[in-house]
Amino acid sequence: MIWFEKMNLLHKTLIEKSPLRINDELYNAVMFFRKARHEVVMMGGNTAHISPFWSDAELILPPPNNPSLVMYLALKEVAESHGVPVSWLYLLPYTVSIDSAVRQVMFKEGVISYTDLEGYARHESVIAHHEGVKAGLIDEDEPLPFALSPFAEEYSGTVNEVVQEISKQYGVTKDEAKNILQGKHIDAPFPYENDDSLWGMLE
Repeated sequence: MIWFEKMNLLHKTLIEKSPLRINDELYNAVMFFRKARHEVVMMGGNTAHISPFWSDAELILPPPNNPSLVMYLALKEVAESHGVPVSWLYLLPYTVSIDSAVRQVMFKEGVISYTDLEGYARHESVIAHHEGVKAGLIDEDEPLPFALSPFAEEYSGTVNEVVQEISKQYGVTKDEAKNILQGKHIDAPFPYENDDSLWGMLE
């Protein structure tokens, strides 16, 4: 079964199983921060005539939680339960809803979105194909069926040049060079842990 067929089968399966319930941990985390912002907004409304402190834009304007990470966590659970890379789900039409009335991931009928408006592979398609091969779900001989955009080719080419340069400079493998590039070779805590910065003091 080729990748397209597996994606179509996955899409059909998820539509039939929808809506899929979001777990308590993610739901409670989202609601925790939404409640906090609601409290701050209420305090701002009650005390604006005294001070603008609780009406500060940094407190009330940004989303109470990172919507992209919430979406990732919701999709990750679905992907793990179906044995596929989470990147595959980003290609499907879906909605993630979390509020006091609903907490679900809904997969819908529609086109699986592999390409952008110019016909180039979306970044999601490239990583989904790569992770499918890595997971053994796509044959290594089955190529990505879409061309990379000029930007994607230039970007990946630049990163590969940096990796090769680090590999050559330090005499390490490409995988080790990527670890160096990501800072994984350093066995140290995050900068804010156990230090005197504001974040350290909150630990």
